[in-house]
Amino acid sequence: MPVEALEDPVLAERATWLTDWAKLEDPVSVPHSYEYFVDNVDEDKLQAKLDLFQWLADSGTPVNATVTVRPGSVIGGKRRTFVLRPAKQTFEMENVEFETQDILVDVSASAAIDPAEHPDLELPEQKDGYALPSEILVLDKFRELTAVNSRMNLARRRMVEANHKLMAKVNQELKPVRSDDDVTEGYEAIFDGADFQEGQRGGGRRGRDRDRRRKN
Repeated sequence: MPVEALEDPVLAERATWLTDWAKLEDPVSVPHSYEYFVDNVDEDKLQAKLDLFQWLADSGTPVNATVTVRPGSVIGGKRRTFVLRPAKQTFEMENVEFETQDILVDVSASAAIDPAEHPDLELPEQKDGYALPSEILVLDKFRELTAVNSRMNLARRRMVEANHKLMAKVNQELKPVRSDDDVTEGYEAIFDGADFQEGQRGGGRRGRDRDRRRKN
């Protein structure tokens, strides 16, 4: 840029200008577009059943399915589930490719601790002992091993499930709709406070009822 183009040509006379330090902003994280929760583990079959939620980019809405995974496999797979498409005003069954970057390494079914066999834990006596949750070991995209069990982040799981059910409910209650604006406002209400748009890896780590079509 020529010096003449500067508002103040003096600015071009120094190679370095010292200024005050910039104000540091709060750190921003980019969460995952998926999260899953452990339903149960079958050690005999060496597999885990997971409740998987994923943000579907081409519809701009979350989808949900149950996936069964074996050690050594990437968590995900193609499943039929309901997809809400606000732009098309549809809520229909579709084949969806659920994709994560996490690999299932190992599984461990629920077990029980007998206080009598572990006096060092000083646990109160309990008839059936203390049940341990089912657990899986996962290798994530950062190549970090993480243990995920069926009792982790239960509050987060309940919130995600509630938001997904609300999506289906709002889809039904918006019929009949008066205009495209009414539809848009209704769908936006689904995600108020939901914090799922780019998903988060939650309680494990971070299709519902009938086919619906919107009518004008």
